[in-house]
Amino acid sequence: MIYEIPMIRENEHLIFELMSRSTEDLLNEKTLTLYYLLRAARKAKDIFFREKDQERFTFFTKKNFIIENILLEREGCFPLSVSDAFLRKKQEEVQKFENNLVFKNRQKMSVLKIQ
Repeated sequence: MIYEIPMIRENEHLIFELMSRSTEDLLNEKTLTLYYLLRAARKAKDIFFREKDQERFTFFTKKNFIIENILLEREGCFPLSVSDAFLRKKQEEVQKFENNLVFKNRQKMSVLKIQ
């Protein structure tokens, strides 16, 4: 799980590696990680827009759209802004959920099978 956003200029290779993953890989990623990736993609998109780098701007615009749609499907919405406070709140929610699973003596959520 990602806990901080890598700086675009210092870790440009890492940002492109993370964002080059397929939509299928992103669908299998944890929701909290997708929020971090969304924040990184938005920052990168803004940087490349200001630099008039159309190819990279288009790449990150598409990744933004993909991640926002995954979050929309999972959460019913996606944030207009992904601030540090928002990410801390989401991390606390995940931690609370995981603690609840431990309390109930479960390692993971059980899957409801509908027949």
